[in-house]
Amino acid sequence: MNKSLLAGLIVSALLAAPPARPSAGVPDQSDLWWNAAESGWGVQLTHRGGVIFVTMYGYGTDGKPTWSTALLRPAGSSWTGDLYLTTGPYYGAPTFDPATVTRRIAGSMTWTSEDAVNGTIAYSIDGVSVTKKVVRQPLENDNYAGTYLGALSWVSTCSGKHENVVDLTVTQVGTNVSVNWSNQTTRDSCSFSGELGQDGQFGAISGSFQCAPVHDDGEFNFFQLRVTPEAITGRYTSRDEDTHCSSNGYLSAARRR
Repeated sequence: MNKSLLAGLIVSALLAAPPARPSAGVPDQSDLWWNAAESGWGVQLTHRGGVIFVTMYGYGTDGKPTWSTALLRPAGSSWTGDLYLTTGPYYGAPTFDPATVTRRIAGSMTWTSEDAVNGTIAYSIDGVSVTKKVVRQPLENDNYAGTYLGALSWVSTCSGKHENVVDLTVTQVGTNVSVNWSNQTTRDSCSFSGELGQDGQFGAISGSFQCAPVHDDGEFNFFQLRVTPEAITGRYTSRDEDTHCSSNGYLSAARRR
């Protein structure tokens, strides 16, 4: 295919594509996804802006490894696109010959994830249709320990919307995690203690909390937690056992130097 024709096809595809879904509008789908009952095959999703690039590794009718790729774009509550099969030169060849690479549309793929942890992948390859349930594949627990300065934004069923700056300290021993924050606006201090779980790139902590000097206590759940050398981010829900008020919100904090 000559360069002019290829450029024209790319431009046409971009113009025909639906408006990109903002990357901040939905949870990041990037991760390794698998079915634990079918260990040996899986998919890797790379989510950037309004597209998801998928690499799927499985096996052909001869039992040999077969991989396919797809570039998915938003389609309602799902993501969809063509599925490609590619062949190329032997990996041990002294030089890579791009002229031997072949690429063809072999079917289609649709990805759906309603809760950011569980997903459904439906695809067809040369007329064979498959639908599978998958989850984010855990590899190793992240280390969230550190001191941070950040912000909370949450909504309470009793008192409405709140936005405050907090000093945050996280300690972690194995899967036991304590989160302590001091609210610079209300001067309240809250302590959260719970058990860490890992859903692929996302961490989750569930347990109990206490706040003072105004006595509040109850159950909490941090989820969609991510930690980097620079920051910690996530979402949380809580329920106060005394007032029966429920809260849900966001946490974002920069690591202190």
